[in-house]
Amino acid sequence: MCVVTFKSSSLQSFSYTEIIQAGYRSCFIIKIQKVTQLINKNIGLLNQLFNPTLVKRSLATALIVGAILNVINQYDGVFGQAPILWGSMLLTFIVPYFVSSISGMLTLRQFARQQATKSSTSE
Repeated sequence: MCVVTFKSSSLQSFSYTEIIQAGYRSCFIIKIQKVTQLINKNIGLLNQLFNPTLVKRSLATALIVGAILNVINQYDGVFGQAPILWGSMLLTFIVPYFVSSISGMLTLRQFARQQATKSSTSE
């Protein structure tokens, strides 16, 4: 719900219909601004998620953890006669990648917030 307040002196030259329309326009503009802020925030999250340093670190983590988990989970498939479950093998690499990426992104965001509060309190 959007509430728009007007000073009583500014309303004297407007009809009720014009005042209501102005209120709706103000609410619409406020909602557009909120949607724009949400989109910009999500774009910022995607930029952080595809940060080259974060991607490299996540890939390294996924390769190490994924290889260890695949050997544990599919030992007979890798070293024995059992068939390899390729879908399971792929997921075993993808899950550590996303866990590492999201964890790194959240750490970067927390660090940025801490730096912002430090700089604002020192001023």
